Amino acid sequence: MAGIGVDFSVPASDLRQWLVNPDTPYPAIAEAVLGMQHRLKAPVYLDVVVWNYEHTPGVASPRQVADVRSDVLQAAIVSGSNTRYGTNVTTFDQLLSA
Repeated sequence: MAGIGVDFSVPASDLRQWLVNPDTPYPAIAEAVLGMQHRLKAPVYLDVVVWNYEHTPGVASPRQVADVRSDVLQAAIVSGSNTRYGTNVTTFDQLLSA
């Protein structure tokens, strides 16, 4: 995931446990992030992206990659980036490497 600009802010052992647990949204969201095939200019924390996704009003927590809404995922990434870097980016495309 580091190759596309995604890292994490929690202990690696915790993240590994979440990524293999199908009862969490982590496997589905991680797979969806990888499937986007975009490289971010600056890393975002996967755990923050998942938290942002999960706390989007009216959006169900995904357990399958097909259930991940790309619009919500992109908004969660933008929010995570803005929080991490103190920026005010408004669109996902602004975060992408050329």
